[in-house]
Amino acid sequence: NTAQPRLHRTVCDFQLNKGLPVRIIVCKARREGVSTYIEGLFFKEINTRPNVIATVVSADLDSTNKLFSMIKLFQEHMPSELRRETVASNRKEIAYNSPHYSKFAAQTAGKDVLGRGGQTHYFHASEVSYWANAKEQLGGALQEVPDKDSMIFLESTANGSSGAFHDMFWQAVEDWKTTQNPKNFIPVFLPWFIFPDYQSRIPEGINFVIGK
Repeated sequence: NTAQPRLHRTVCDFQLNKGLPVRIIVCKARREGVSTYIEGLFFKEINTRPNVIATVVSADLDSTNKLFSMIKLFQEHMPSELRRETVASNRKEIAYNSPHYSKFAAQTAGKDVLGRGGQTHYFHASEVSYWANAKEQLGGALQEVPDKDSMIFLESTANGSSGAFHDMFWQAVEDWKTTQNPKNFIPVFLPWFIFPDYQSRIPEGINFVIGK
């Protein structure tokens, strides 16, 4: 759709195609397909590369369930000749069997601490502005992502003029203005008015007067 190619071009042109780790922070309108794009990108990586881990963390249990359903849908609709065998698990994860071992896990940011000495190569933090303890949780989770050959996406709809996501997004904007260093987080703004589903024609017969 309209928003997804814009995000993809940023990812590829500024970081992925240059061999840099992907570091993207997205302020977006609702239901623009940003999570679908990220989960699809991560699913491709865990499906084609052995021994890598992807993690998506969402604000609440309902959102986590929706994102995991999306990941399951990708797995179920893989062509049968390409579909990898998964390990049975009662957790919200797609884990591939030996010898591939890659996996994609979904979890909720409701607990106090994220990141306990593990590792994830592809990390998606969804609706960060609604996390209860985003600063502390991201501080732990981002330490699990290696500096090289990895991806981090932080995304959210806006939720006020304060908080960890607000501060990180505007810091990324200022950094980009001054340095344009593609090794830093690149800010991406996807407003509602670029999305055709949020547009409608003005009814005929209505006249607008533009004031001075």
